[in-house]
Amino acid sequence: MKPLFATIALSLHLSASAGMPTEIVLWSEPTVRGEVTISGSEIHYAGDIDTVVAKSIVDLIEQQKFDTLLIHSKGGDVEAARKIGVAVFDQKITVVVSGQCSSSCARYIFTGAKTKQIKPEAFVMFSEYKNYYDYVKTINQLAEKKLSNGIAILSESEKGQLAIGEKWVGPEKEYFQKIGVDMRITSLGYVPGKSVSHWVMTAKRMSDFGVSNVALPDDYASQVFCDKMKLKGLLRWDAQCL
Repeated sequence: MKPLFATIALSLHLSASAGMPTEIVLWSEPTVRGEVTISGSEIHYAGDIDTVVAKSIVDLIEQQKFDTLLIHSKGGDVEAARKIGVAVFDQKITVVVSGQCSSSCARYIFTGAKTKQIKPEAFVMFSEYKNYYDYVKTINQLAEKKLSNGIAILSESEKGQLAIGEKWVGPEKEYFQKIGVDMRITSLGYVPGKSVSHWVMTAKRMSDFGVSNVALPDDYASQVFCDKMKLKGLLRWDAQCL
């Protein structure tokens, strides 16, 4: 099967003078769609996430015949992954990571599960999009400016930025409020000028952000664990254990 190339982007139509990019690229990867299968009360999926995959998984979850999602995915379409996360949360599905659960898989599907398991030599890896982080910060500042002084204080350009931004940022905030997880977990690695682009977190660090009920190996996310996984070629070399 040929890879399907997909890019999920939010066109912002922002002026260069505003100091913001004209496009926020949230995901741009060659995607390889896997096959959704079932085994007893489990749904199994290995592959990238797109709208077709999300519909298949969500439809199965909503049948209320399954209690576990066994997943191995490097991520994919943001909105598709979030839809799976909502279904996982609403139906109290257990998520078992059998290989990797990275990017949007970690951000939405793993965090949305009430009960989670990370198998030996598997990992959950969060990642940060610098331009997205900066964009959310700008939108929040504009929203505060509007709240304090009224919309008339905003320029036409700022009004446009805020309208488009709220359309995207709103669902993101609503999702994390719904599942009871601190959204800052998605930007933990971002420090201006010295960012960690990909990170794996200990159980304690995850619980600090509201991600609990995680069964995992004793040495998970330790430096020894990260070094071992990198030497085996399972974890990317620039990933950090936090």
